[in-house]
Amino acid sequence: MRQALNIILLFLAHLPCHSQSAPPIGQWREHLPYNRANSLELIENTLWTATPYSLFSLNPADNSVERFSRVNGLTETGIRTIGRDASGLRLVVVYNSGNIDILHGADISNIPDLARSTLIRDKTVNQVYSNASNTWLAGNEAIYELNIEKNEIRDTYVIGSAGFKVKISSIAAFRNNLYAATTEGLRFAALSATNLSDFRAWRSDTATGLPTGPVDELLSVNNQLFCRVADSVFISTGSNWNFLYRDGWKLNSLRAAGDRIAIHE
Repeated sequence: MRQALNIILLFLAHLPCHSQSAPPIGQWREHLPYNRANSLELIENTLWTATPYSLFSLNPADNSVERFSRVNGLTETGIRTIGRDASGLRLVVVYNSGNIDILHGADISNIPDLARSTLIRDKTVNQVYSNASNTWLAGNEAIYELNIEKNEIRDTYVIGSAGFKVKISSIAAFRNNLYAATTEGLRFAALSATNLSDFRAWRSDTATGLPTGPVDELLSVNNQLFCRVADSVFISTGSNWNFLYRDGWKLNSLRAAGDRIAIHE
């Protein structure tokens, strides 16, 4: 992963220097910055990179680059985040408006449900997360379960205590449960629950070792669950939380890097 990041950073540094030939008469050409990456995703050896304005892919095998914007099929500018779907073959692109595009090969489909919803006021999505069978979005008001095959949001989970909306920064599946990092702390529900949209299916994690208060991020990798809280990282033993790492610098994100985790400060 580090090698991929080095490749993409080097590529970004030189991208503005490349010139483009004029498009044929009657066709549009984009003039968008590609040097402000905010999300990365690896799908079938292709590295996808999102910027606030556009999207591009890099194939390290031949260094070929393909760029995507409204000119060639994306629904909007203003990309918030990207991620893989449950199949690992499709790219989920989420915009600041809540609009969602699904990219699969040369095909781009749209899921407008969240953007059009009158029940959700804050449509910010903080993460795209998938396990082997489902794809979810962690949002500022709820968790949204996607049905990629039907291009729709299958269900919405409002998981705050007493049924109140709560900001969800991150979600992760671990040991048959779905965990959510929220401003109320760490909450979880059994993946086998018949109705995850019922707030009563969700409980607060009261295992010892984790500080009380908001949780910033979760990462499930190699049958382990990691939790980022402010400037510290904790690891779950299944029944308790153990302290793993702390730094005086602000921690921004956790990422899987082979059999290790990478901490972005």
